Amino acid sequence: KKQQYSAKILAICIFVLVTIIVSFVHIRNGERIGWRGLQQQQGTPSKTSQDLDIPAGGIDAFSPRELRIQPRLSKPKTRLKKQQPKRTPSSGGGGDSREEVTRPQVDSHQEEEPGCCQFPGDCAYFCPFTSTKLKNQKCTNQHQVFCLKGKEKSGTTWAEYLVQGLLQTVCKAHPDECKFKKVKIQTNAAHRAEEKLHLNYEMYWHGQHKLTFTAERTGAPGCYKHKRPTPQEQPGNGNILVLRDPRDTIVSLHFYTGHHQQFVPKEYIFDQLQRQKHFFSKTQDSYKFMRNKNVGAIAFIRYEELNNNSVEVMRQLFDFLPLSCLAEWDERFAKEVYQRYSFKSMAKAENKGLVKGGTANGGDQRKVRSGLSFGFAEHIKPGVLRQVEAELHGNPIFNPLFQRYYENAQGTIDTAGADCLSVGKMLSSLMMFIVALQLLFY
Repeated sequence: KKQQYSAKILAICIFVLVTIIVSFVHIRNGERIGWRGLQQQQGTPSKTSQDLDIPAGGIDAFSPRELRIQPRLSKPKTRLKKQQPKRTPSSGGGGDSREEVTRPQVDSHQEEEPGCCQFPGDCAYFCPFTSTKLKNQKCTNQHQVFCLKGKEKSGTTWAEYLVQGLLQTVCKAHPDECKFKKVKIQTNAAHRAEEKLHLNYEMYWHGQHKLTFTAERTGAPGCYKHKRPTPQEQPGNGNILVLRDPRDTIVSLHFYTGHHQQFVPKEYIFDQLQRQKHFFSKTQDSYKFMRNKNVGAIAFIRYEELNNNSVEVMRQLFDFLPLSCLAEWDERFAKEVYQRYSFKSMAKAENKGLVKGGTANGGDQRKVRSGLSFGFAEHIKPGVLRQVEAELHGNPIFNPLFQRYYENAQGTIDTAGADCLSVGKMLSSLMMFIVALQLLFY
């Protein structure tokens, strides 16, 4: 009986110990999701991507053999052809004739894609806008310019690598139709070693110069990345604008400019917030001008969705750029690009001086510092943060664009955290009930 009693006591102890461990894990997991879940779930891509080693030639020096997407994923959807002029006889007879270019007719009405909204909204994906003229040019040999835009520290450098990586990936998958080139441009770079990192990205279809993608002040008129789109001066430019929560961009800029204190000063936060208000107010004016005058093109992408390795963002960019005229969309394009330019790969590249604007071994001043989404709470005091949130709530652009989007994402994470807490509490209650039964009968 003593041996049986001892065995039962040992079994109870083991059961209690295992239940405590499982409950603790679930409760801690729920707390982590509720408090820092957005940072963990939408955090650095290195946690979800398998990183590639950087070749000796730099982060972009990948050969076609290293590209897992095989050439000819699909036949080109549309072959680029020059618009053939239609000849009509002149009224005077004889051999003279005049050329009349017949342009394809495109409805100027912008069809809304499912799952997207108009800027500024609280959705994850925005409906791109493309004017009738640029739509007509999209699948022709006419050259088009696409500019990258965004506030400082909003992820524009990373987005530049991702977009040019998408162009390069599609071209490598269709080598007979597409050629991709990087062209050095003259800049005022402080160091000679950094000059080679300032590039225009050129794409050629069937030998014709089709596309220039740039984020440089001297890359193309109106393409400096930290200025708003200017459709009044450059109505033929396409624009890709990166959006990131202003609280995160302010914290990141604070450290990047050489400050080291843990909490960002209140005066600095509100000064930068006013600058961001001005930028996005002017951006909204440019967006309205594009739609009202039917000129230019613009696509908005959220940093947080890029940071979550969103395939949908890459598909939107694929459709927005003329790539959709060359190939059918394939999700492997997105997976390849996210893997090649993961957070860890970018950090390694910066250590070797291969990231534009980066600082090798720069500590907090690194270009690639943390990469977290919604990590601002660690560096803004609670009282100041409440004032900032009130400021965002009261702004007609910031409220839907950033605050409501953040609250929607936070609500999803809170639900997941609550589920984990419920499981942990349920296991704890079950453990106490079984222990009570054991004590009652033995």
